[in-house]
Amino acid sequence: MNLKSSLEPITNRQRQRRITKWSDYRRLVASICDGKEPDSDEIATVLADNEQTRRRAVAMTPNYWPAVEACVTTTTRFRPLESEATKLAKQIDVAEQTLEALTAKHEAEMSPLYIRRTEINTIRKRASQARM
Repeated sequence: MNLKSSLEPITNRQRQRRITKWSDYRRLVASICDGKEPDSDEIATVLADNEQTRRRAVAMTPNYWPAVEACVTTTTRFRPLESEATKLAKQIDVAEQTLEALTAKHEAEMSPLYIRRTEINTIRKRASQARM
C-alpha cells in the first residue's frame, strides 16, 4: 500500500474539519450580528476550534453587519424593478396573444383569396399557352 494513498483520506478529513470549523465560526458571528445570543459552551468550542479569541469574534461582527445591510439595501432597490418586470411580462403576453389571434384571423380571411388568385393565374397561363 502506498503511503501517499493511505494518508490522503486523513488529509481530506482534516481539510473537511477545518472547513466545517470555519463555517461554524462564521455562523456564530452571523448569529451574534442577528442579535441572537449563542450558548456560552458553543462560543467557547467554536473559538477554540478556530484558534480565535473572543476579542477577534467581537471585532468581526461590525464588519459583518455592513455587508448584511448592503445586501438588504440592494434587495430593496430591486423590488420596484421586479414589479415593473412582472407588469411588462404580462403586457407582452397579452400583446403576443392578440398578435396570434390577428394572425389566425388574417390567415383565415386571406387563404381563400390566395387560392382564388392562384386559380386565376393558372387559368391565365393556360389561356396564354393555348393562344400560341
